[in-house]
Amino acid sequence: MHIKDDNQISYLFHRRFKAQRLILVSFISAGMLLGGVPFAHQGYAAAVSAGTGISQDQNDALAYLNSIRAKLGLQALKYNGNMSKAAQLHAVYYNMNHEKASQSAHSESKGLPGFKGSTIVDRLKASGWSPGPNGYMTGEVMHYEQTTIKGAMEEWLDTAYHREIILSHKYTEVGIGFVNGTAVLDMAGPYDPTPIKSGIAVYPYDGMKNVGVGFYGNENPNPLSQFNIKSSGFIISATTEKEMVWHQAKITDQSGTEIPFFEELHNKDTLFLYPKYVLKGNRTYQISLSYEMKGSPGKKKKMWSFTTGESPKEDVERDTSSTIK
Repeated sequence: MHIKDDNQISYLFHRRFKAQRLILVSFISAGMLLGGVPFAHQGYAAAVSAGTGISQDQNDALAYLNSIRAKLGLQALKYNGNMSKAAQLHAVYYNMNHEKASQSAHSESKGLPGFKGSTIVDRLKASGWSPGPNGYMTGEVMHYEQTTIKGAMEEWLDTAYHREIILSHKYTEVGIGFVNGTAVLDMAGPYDPTPIKSGIAVYPYDGMKNVGVGFYGNENPNPLSQFNIKSSGFIISATTEKEMVWHQAKITDQSGTEIPFFEELHNKDTLFLYPKYVLKGNRTYQISLSYEMKGSPGKKKKMWSFTTGESPKEDVERDTSSTIK
């Protein structure tokens, strides 16, 4: 057997006005072996560790995320105290070292204060997390300059690649850290992903109200750079249980007018639709998606709609000079 290790690392730096708000997305890794040696058969951890409680802020954030996941037909994430310890300590490390650390914010450098492990897997295992015997998936997202973890959740959902992680069916448990404005979510799941109720998870979900109207490229890599644009309508996403080998999508507004869009199939199972223009406020939009999954017979079709909220002035007169790295 060989080591299977799929990594995706991207960063989002979001500065608004005088305050810097930095969102760092997603580090995903998958593994069957570590150093060519199978993991010990310890079972897959899913419960809160003894003596490790959950704060009201953590509970509110997890309840909010799980409420969204339920609307998409996704399994709820279970709170894991050991993983939360790892997330909390990584938030401490970042706050102490982010100005001098040479590696990405998802990595830690040995010798710096607060070091607990170079990678997310190292840190999770150091905090008592046990991977299953048949491989694992892990993911991490981070957000800075936040006042609550729920606030970080809301902004992750407004992006592309952050959303893909926290709404993934590949994870079953989560650790939540929050220290002086730095939020860290660590997620893990068995190598065989859990099912999606209808085989496909979409966001905005069907019937969702007060959806945002635009996306302004606040991710690095910036998903809009491939289209040479600075802004788009609110990102629409659809994730299938298996690889999406064929698809055809259409977006229309409440009058039946077709909305032009760019598209991106990411990681073979998540389709992002980027409307070419910022959407109108207080409008209902309908999406029609025909698709085919690898290993599944026949084509399937999914139709759903959502309604935008008010168009904030900042969405009409958005400062596009914000530093995004």
